Amino acid sequence: MLFKKQLSKLGWLNGTGIAIAIALLGAYGYQIKLSADTSFKAKTAILSYENRQVATLEVKATPKEQAMGLQGQDNLPSSSGILFPVQPPKLVQVWMYNVKFPIDIIFLKDGKIQGIIESAPPCSIQERCTIYRSQGAVDTVIELPAGTAKTFNLQAGTQLEVKLQDIQHKL
Repeated sequence: MLFKKQLSKLGWLNGTGIAIAIALLGAYGYQIKLSADTSFKAKTAILSYENRQVATLEVKATPKEQAMGLQGQDNLPSSSGILFPVQPPKLVQVWMYNVKFPIDIIFLKDGKIQGIIESAPPCSIQERCTIYRSQGAVDTVIELPAGTAKTFNLQAGTQLEVKLQDIQHKL
């Protein structure tokens, strides 16, 4: 809930969406609206569970950042991850095309875990990549190093706290 309130202050509740694979989503008839308002930007966020810091997250807020996701990166260090704001909340599809290492994918709505894909394997052949879908409308997708969900015993229904950091305002 804290995350949603902070996003409201940033103006992200008017059209930002996740675009892990814009071409793939378009092929499935999903329309993605990405916010053109970049006057406010959070660069990082802290993910916590039961007052323990799980990871520092890089926020991917722009259309270009969201389309790239983790593609081409060599690794995702432990205690780090990626946060994709999804607004308005919607069904989301994620794939691992050109991601070189396994990750945990967490689908959230109002800070509560709606679903987890543990250790999603890398995929280099586009036609063979599995498409991972949220089971309902979500407002956030978080990607963490494989095994993080198990280490922290995260599961559907778990309430997480996401606190935005490094908020800057362009003049």
